[in-house]
Amino acid sequence: EQYKCVIFFIFGNHEAWIHGSEMDGIGLESSLKKLELVSEICQDLDGVYTHVDGGILVGDREQAYLGDETVTHCENSPCWILPLQSWYDGSLAIDGCQDLCTNFEHWPWVDFNRCAWPSQHYYRPNSIGPLLNKTGLFGVNASKIPLGLNNIFLKRNEVSIAQVRQHLAKCHQFEQDQFNANVTRNNTKKGRNVGLVTFSHFLPNQQCLPDWKNVTSVNFDRTNWLDHGAGKTSCKFALVAGSQSLDAQIRSITNEKLSVIDDKKLVFDEQQQHIHVFGHSHRPKDFNLSGVRYVHNPLGSPRERESHMITECPEFQLIWDTRSTEGQIYAKKPLIRYWEEHGGGLDYMRAYFDHRKLERARKLEEVRQTLLEDGIIL
Repeated sequence: EQYKCVIFFIFGNHEAWIHGSEMDGIGLESSLKKLELVSEICQDLDGVYTHVDGGILVGDREQAYLGDETVTHCENSPCWILPLQSWYDGSLAIDGCQDLCTNFEHWPWVDFNRCAWPSQHYYRPNSIGPLLNKTGLFGVNASKIPLGLNNIFLKRNEVSIAQVRQHLAKCHQFEQDQFNANVTRNNTKKGRNVGLVTFSHFLPNQQCLPDWKNVTSVNFDRTNWLDHGAGKTSCKFALVAGSQSLDAQIRSITNEKLSVIDDKKLVFDEQQQHIHVFGHSHRPKDFNLSGVRYVHNPLGSPRERESHMITECPEFQLIWDTRSTEGQIYAKKPLIRYWEEHGGGLDYMRAYFDHRKLERARKLEEVRQTLLEDGIIL
């Protein structure tokens, strides 16, 4: 109410957690049921939109972009907001780092113990075997990853995507007609911007991974990019980070519109600016790749803020302004690894964690001394 805004929400892996006394106390035995209940709560709250609502067009004069011929000019930049369901399927695994993923099936990833999905036949949650990636077999035991789950969630997005794609086609046809009319009058002013912001909890491609430093590269530079001493965690996280199929679905919304109009070089990509917002990794990102801008602006944990893995004072990031004629609010420059670019780099991070290790040792020693004074021998 203070900001006079609406909220768009999509579930992540934490919302799927069940078990424990609280969840058991309300009789939850299925993660799918838990997600349904979370969605129902959102529906009961005024001004909260989820995947159930489909795409929402925000902006003051949307009718100009929905084919209303009585409106011939629009000063603002409407924008579609589209939440996308997804899960991880192992397809973001980093090739060449198999040795860093040994015993992955025993990795203490909380989802493996606190998520419960339907039968093995439907979701194959216990399917055992190597993961497939673009180069062939990735020798990792995938028994803990519900390999069929992501396809179920992506299927649920199709109706909303079709709706948004249909309206965007009308937007573009309207703008093309306006552009052609302007050309006839020797006026090359381009039409208004119609934005598209899709968002998901999970990562849509490898370039969104925390340590993928060159977003135009299809190969991971293990020697130079895993330079922080936590390579095993980074590579195991990639297996539960997201899905390439999600990125394919994101790009399916607009890929037919990335073209040039006659000799005036009016590219639809300039009008329909597509931003995808994601989460999950707790590592800031902001970069463009082949017609889509990917943004992650995490709140993070207190420890991550203290260690400068992210900004110490996270704030809302404005990425689209429907009141302006430009629409998109661009970043001053790409953001790839915040801790390296703005957080003091390796020296600060190592000093911080060395300090934490000493503090932990000091506190353990205090506990040991207290126990000894109480006559308890360890």
